[in-house]
Amino acid sequence: MQDAETQKLEYLNTQYKLVSEEQGESSAAAQNLLIKLNNQQATVNRVTNELNGYEKKLNDLNAAVKESTDAAQQQKSRYESLSDTISEQEAELKALKTQYASVALEQGEASDAAKDLGKQISRLSSEIAKNQSDMKSAEKAADTFDRTLDNVGDSAKEAKSGFSVLD
Repeated sequence: MQDAETQKLEYLNTQYKLVSEEQGESSAAAQNLLIKLNNQQATVNRVTNELNGYEKKLNDLNAAVKESTDAAQQQKSRYESLSDTISEQEAELKALKTQYASVALEQGEASDAAKDLGKQISRLSSEIAKNQSDMKSAEKAADTFDRTLDNVGDSAKEAKSGFSVLD
């Protein structure tokens, strides 16, 4: 659209020069073309400013999408790693509990081996709880990312609706 408006401006400028040479700058035809030329220049300036504004909005939206996408990829990677760690810890905890039950039956709950296994179970349970809490935080971040993408989509629609066709 900017090119069409610029071409129209160039055409009016050419016409103005021709009429000015043939009829003089103060002629009615030249003055009429000068008014059209000035109005067209204002239109070109307005269109250029609008396009620059839309370009900035689109660049901002693209940056937001890239930032959100990068954050989501990084979060996904950490999330998957954390999920794997929790699964491994839960398997280890299950094995420790089974071992504790066996030692408690054979040697008694007050035995050093049972107490040591109890400490390991307690430590591992705490680690699992912390990791599960971290995982819930990651899930909240993913939800926030989802809302961010919705907002970016809405902003893109708003920017698109801001374009206008000029006469």
